[in-house]
Amino acid sequence: LIVAAVVLAGPVLQCMAMNPIVPNVGMADPHVHFFNNTFYVFATHDYSSNNTGFRMDNWWVWSSSDLVTWQQASIVRPQDTCADKSVWHECWATDGAFVNGSFYFYLSLGSTQVGLVTSNSATGPWHDPLGKPLLSTALGKSLNPPTTIRDPCVFQDDDGSYYIIFGTFEYYIAKLSPDMISLAESPRYLNIINPTGPYGNKTDDKPFTHKHNDIYYLSWGCFYATSSSVYGPYTYQGSVIDPAYISPDFRIGNQTAEPWYTRDDYKDRHGSFFQAHGQWYFATNDRSHSTDVNHSNAFRDTVIGYLHYYPNGTMAPVVISGTGVGTYSSHTLIEAENYFRLVDGTKMADVQASNGFAVTLTGEDTRITYPNVKLVAKHWPKTVRVAYKQGGEPMRRLLVQLAAAQGAVIATASCVLDQTNGEEFQEVDCTMTKLVEEHIGSVDLSVVAQGAGTMTLDWLLLL
Repeated sequence: LIVAAVVLAGPVLQCMAMNPIVPNVGMADPHVHFFNNTFYVFATHDYSSNNTGFRMDNWWVWSSSDLVTWQQASIVRPQDTCADKSVWHECWATDGAFVNGSFYFYLSLGSTQVGLVTSNSATGPWHDPLGKPLLSTALGKSLNPPTTIRDPCVFQDDDGSYYIIFGTFEYYIAKLSPDMISLAESPRYLNIINPTGPYGNKTDDKPFTHKHNDIYYLSWGCFYATSSSVYGPYTYQGSVIDPAYISPDFRIGNQTAEPWYTRDDYKDRHGSFFQAHGQWYFATNDRSHSTDVNHSNAFRDTVIGYLHYYPNGTMAPVVISGTGVGTYSSHTLIEAENYFRLVDGTKMADVQASNGFAVTLTGEDTRITYPNVKLVAKHWPKTVRVAYKQGGEPMRRLLVQLAAAQGAVIATASCVLDQTNGEEFQEVDCTMTKLVEEHIGSVDLSVVAQGAGTMTLDWLLLL
């Protein structure tokens, strides 16, 4: 199911959607970041549903507070950068950073160099501080081995240092100076051990770096490698895309080709990994709903899915479906690990859990929030069913709250929890108490721990 509305608010495009997050506008190559309580997508723009190739005439910034409602913040034109006129239709992949109150927008100026523009606001105006590329065609040719410079990624490490990663098949990294518009060191080669990508035993363009629990992840589309150092070496681990986790209406192209990595579901998954409120996500290109029926690879959408990590640091396959993230249905299971916000709890792998992951709540006032729960028409939930387990000192009770958009609590359920063996999940039904007579629309669902001890939550279901 895809529900979306795209409206014009003055000159600014807005969208309320699930997946694709902004359908049928050509939003592609999404690099998502969370700055000052706002999500920003730094993206390319596939020019038209009549594209026959990668024509891109500008770059985009979109913003959202909840990953559901998106508003176009900026359009940057190549004419306003140092890009040569010959590449004004080649506004390729991009990334962004927010440092000391300023935005830095790094841009592929065609297929062989990277420039940037800066602004004090995501809405612009933007200006080119260099008047020349930050990473030139000549630089790429001078490196050993040489590389084609495009598709920048900007990564911030835990110590506050920023790095820029770039290249095609051969990747390089360089620390950025504090001014964010110059290199603090010469580019260093990134060695990847036994890589695999859509073209076989090598990578691609579209590099991206993120970090989780002291492990560095270097990805190219949906394929990735890991290292204990940002400079590598990196060891190939696999893909976060598995066709078994893609909803049938999001599958695409040849689904049986061999080798497996040549199948269309794995191709052109340019995207990014990001976190907010204790949750991780993967944003990526998607061609399954392209309105360019003859050249779907040239007019793409963006989809987002939840990202979970196994104890060994590898990443679980990402579910891609029309539901997307940040929104939920009251008549299907709400998986505990797919929350929007978690306070004082831990997401963890659990072989007994329905989807292999669960959330452990520790102590008083641990809270999990699932916003935008869509109530079924004329069906007010009378009961909330919870799958849980707990060992050791029991937590005793959970409080489930439904709140209207403005924050007022409109229904509650207090669940008394029995002691379990700590291994197997059991279910308990808790009666909802309405605090208002009627509510139309979506609600925010929160689960609040009451009492000392720990418990593990698998899923919830409103009945």
